[in-house]
Amino acid sequence: MPMEKISKYTKFFDLLVIGDEENSSVVCKVGLDYFRTMRRINFSEITSKALSCHILIVNGSLENISLPSSRTLSGQIQRLETFLLSDNLNISVYKEALGYRAGHVGQYITSEQEFATMMLSTLPSIIKKHNESLVVLNYKQVVDNTAHMYWIYRGNKGTFANDAFKKFYGLSALNAFDTTDSAHFLKQVTTPEIRELINHKKVTESFLVDAHKINDSEMLVEMSPIGGAFKKADKLFLNRINFIEILKDAFVVHKSESEPIPVIIMMIENEEKIIEEFGEDVYNELCKEIFEMAKKQFNAMANIALWHKDVFTIIDEGNSLDELKEGLERLHENVAAQVSVNGATPILDSFVIDMSRLELNKAINIIDHINQRELIVSDLSHLVYHEVTFDDKSLDSKDQALHYLEKLFLSKSQVKLLNFYKGIRINTIGQIIKIADGLVYMAIEKIQGYAMQVEKSIVIQGTNLPFDIAGEIKIVDIGRKIAVFRNFLPLKASANSRQHIRIQSDHRMHLTMNALKSVISASILDISIKSIACRVNNIKGVPDLGTLVTLHFHLPSKRSESGAVSMIVTGHIEFIKEMEDYTKVVVLLDLEEPYESFLIEYLYARQQELVSEIKSIVSKL
Repeated sequence: MPMEKISKYTKFFDLLVIGDEENSSVVCKVGLDYFRTMRRINFSEITSKALSCHILIVNGSLENISLPSSRTLSGQIQRLETFLLSDNLNISVYKEALGYRAGHVGQYITSEQEFATMMLSTLPSIIKKHNESLVVLNYKQVVDNTAHMYWIYRGNKGTFANDAFKKFYGLSALNAFDTTDSAHFLKQVTTPEIRELINHKKVTESFLVDAHKINDSEMLVEMSPIGGAFKKADKLFLNRINFIEILKDAFVVHKSESEPIPVIIMMIENEEKIIEEFGEDVYNELCKEIFEMAKKQFNAMANIALWHKDVFTIIDEGNSLDELKEGLERLHENVAAQVSVNGATPILDSFVIDMSRLELNKAINIIDHINQRELIVSDLSHLVYHEVTFDDKSLDSKDQALHYLEKLFLSKSQVKLLNFYKGIRINTIGQIIKIADGLVYMAIEKIQGYAMQVEKSIVIQGTNLPFDIAGEIKIVDIGRKIAVFRNFLPLKASANSRQHIRIQSDHRMHLTMNALKSVISASILDISIKSIACRVNNIKGVPDLGTLVTLHFHLPSKRSESGAVSMIVTGHIEFIKEMEDYTKVVVLLDLEEPYESFLIEYLYARQQELVSEIKSIVSKL
């Protein structure tokens, strides 16, 4: 049946039909069979009462659709797309379609085939609008239900504020805030800083305030409440504003005497990972421990500040640059050895920089660039500085990876293990039980053991790791659920960066590639919704990178009577690599309907097959 091909989409949509029963009978029958909900009302039943749907079909004669009340009231219906259907298409009907904001104009539907043809012409845009509306709705729910406050202003006028902001300042009308001292106060924010904000009840609360430029005329101010350890710690150390004032004084005292102005900038590299896996409270406790350790390490007169949530700054005028570097290295060692809360350990990356050759604003910019991970070579040119990180020690990359695994073992932290089985992700928890002679012994799940045995490698991930670690398989004992790994290497990019599942077929799938005047025979290595990787035996016939090609192949399909559907898709060659006995070619696809639907169905079905396949195999081990 024609509608069955698109029913997997329409079953999520609500259909509203405006029109008489006689002319709308086919539309209503299809709507009942293939849409989530279907409702029909007569033109006389359109009211100002709020109505909503995904798809609106206005089905009537020119006399009915041209009624001003019909056009006005239907315009108040919330919908994604409008279809206008009439008995006689003429210029008057098309003029009325403009008033209804109809994306499609046609004659009355008399069969399911006609309905399916009409839907296929606009279904991609409806799906896109639907997905965009869901994103907007999710954003709205997040913004309106968070404790974080958001305010957008243009010039001297506020244009948006979320519920938390309105509640904090007791606003019933947004424009009431525009001329207040608080509005002027927030407009001065240009970089992240901790500020004390006063609510409508005259109660002071601490927020991390930041400003972001939305476009040439609008600014977004974000206010994140600071609680727990940060409130307590705020009494012990300075915030960004206080630190800048002390930095100003240091410039006045030391710059005129050409004396060094050493500043420590210390970052917690894995802040986001810790919060995501362990929560804010654990992260706050780690920060408290780092500060207590820093206070003991440096001069009693040292000024320690929370510049940003994950960046600390220190001025210690009682020590030289070299002395601060030595102290910072000891602090790194002590934090690595002693600071851990519920299995979470911080990873520090720090700088000691002599700011004496800079103007104050440039010094502040450098700290902000480090905070925002935007530090560039020119920022530090002609400056005396030291960077203190574990990565820059004498150990090579293999030893670095093993070092972090040893830390996980000592802290008894669990890790995540990652493999791909014929394209599907296998990701389970592992526990290090022993490390000896460069070998890591780990307790694993059976399904992971089988996947790593097939792939002959492993990727280890963890909150307390600054990078993913790849390892070789020495031994896998699936029955005892133990694996032994060796030869570890840090990965430059996260193994999670694979955006789309790349599925391998259960049989060899032939493919014909047409480019310019040449025809190339190939076979499919793996396939995703965005690309196809092909095996080409003759490198001489492969077109250049970027070449537009047309691919012809068949996909298994249970819907088709023959058991397969023919695919004709276009794309551009994105990657070419000569292997030992063939050439790998990756084509970035430009899919259109119905081929996109065919491919999605195949990928889903094949993914389910593979999940069942590996579960069946593992259950017998």
